[in-house]
Amino acid sequence: MTNPQSIILGRAIFGTTQGLTAQGDGVLAGVKSRVSIFEFESGRQHGGVLHHVPTEEPALFVRRITDEAGREVNLIGLVAPCRDHLDRKGFFGSCVAVPIDQTSPKALFSDWIVLVEPLWQLYEEALTLYDHASKRLRWKTLLHSSDKDRKYDWENLDGNSVILFNNIQTEGNQEIAFSEIMQRLQALTYMHGHTTTTIIVSTIELPGSKLLRGEVSDKALRAFSEARERVTSAPGPPESTANVQKATMEREIDQLWDEIDRLRYELNGLKADLGGGNHGYIRQKNFDQSLQNSPFANEQYKSPYPRWMKFALIGAAAFLGLILAIILIPIMRSEEPASNARTAPAALESNAGAKGDLPPEEDAKDTAPSR
Repeated sequence: MTNPQSIILGRAIFGTTQGLTAQGDGVLAGVKSRVSIFEFESGRQHGGVLHHVPTEEPALFVRRITDEAGREVNLIGLVAPCRDHLDRKGFFGSCVAVPIDQTSPKALFSDWIVLVEPLWQLYEEALTLYDHASKRLRWKTLLHSSDKDRKYDWENLDGNSVILFNNIQTEGNQEIAFSEIMQRLQALTYMHGHTTTTIIVSTIELPGSKLLRGEVSDKALRAFSEARERVTSAPGPPESTANVQKATMEREIDQLWDEIDRLRYELNGLKADLGGGNHGYIRQKNFDQSLQNSPFANEQYKSPYPRWMKFALIGAAAFLGLILAIILIPIMRSEEPASNARTAPAALESNAGAKGDLPPEEDAKDTAPSR
């Protein structure tokens, strides 16, 4: 059985006591001063949906974070409600950091199924801080320093959030359920992790939640499987210069699509802000630009951008569209048309062997024991 520790880069426990606090190890050793990466507004707000989550059935979440050098990792963990020292609504939980799945510059894929057991073990440690009578945390150090600790200035990657309802029915077979949940969550993160940077999965149907098993995750699973098969298949003959150039152009197209998605997201926010009065707006964000009713959570937000920036973003989007068209024309005329399947953008910049970079991950193939 593959050791799940081979893909776990660090661990963290967090919660609201006298403010949000955290402790960690590995690449999360410095999170005490970077607690914003564990913030959940839906766990603090009066009508926040996380307050409906049972402590014994915490919500599963994944979040993409980054640092100033451009390194990116996924946080995968469990979160539940609690009260802070002033008896205000809050939250606590635990998580592990794992490298992102990518096809370039170096292909790296893991199997999140093996993370199920370590996730629950870490959450059970976090539960020792939770007082069931007062619903408050009695904070103490649980994760101690080691020679593997590395401090990074992690911060949240700008993006959207979505809450999904776990509608997977497996007739009591928890192992199968956990397997499918993790597979779908990993596929969604691979496909949409740069724009949908936080995904929360709950065992109860929370207000505004969408379905985990559905058209969007079905499509993501297919794309993820295809991408993984391409990099794990037996190597063929050396690629010609034309094929290498073609692959480079495809990667550039993917990066342009990501930038267009980001600009479209900002434009939607600006449009809503200009017409939404003084109370901000509800951001409607898309998992997939081809879906009209995209599964995104509603989030109150006040735009920080001045009115003139709307027109600047429109011009930038038009310019990127022109560049994309120029790149697409030679590919469409080539003898072998490029695949329409989107691949995830490379999150870690050619970091194998670089000083201070995150360690590479290994493929994991075994399923985790059931809860």
